[in-house]
Amino acid sequence: ELDIDARTMGFTSATLDDLLGGDAEENAVIVEKILSGSDHGPRRDIVLVNAAAAIQVANLASDWTDALTKASDSIDTGAAQAVLERMRQVSAAY
Repeated sequence: ELDIDARTMGFTSATLDDLLGGDAEENAVIVEKILSGSDHGPRRDIVLVNAAAAIQVANLASDWTDALTKASDSIDTGAAQAVLERMRQVSAAY
């Protein structure tokens, strides 16, 4: 068990309203904005923290800073958006 305070990682506090989504269509738009790099707010922050946790659990990073860098780079280089597009293509084939 691990408690994480995102503020120690350089993120600001967010309210629940900052993170709320909506219906499926609105949530898809939110995901697109985050993965395209056009959303640099609390929603991106929570995505980065969760992605960093997955990277850490998979032992793909030496520490949290490295994991956050990898998560951020994945969005900033377009790699995360490319994976989403590949997932769309595969799901459309079925």
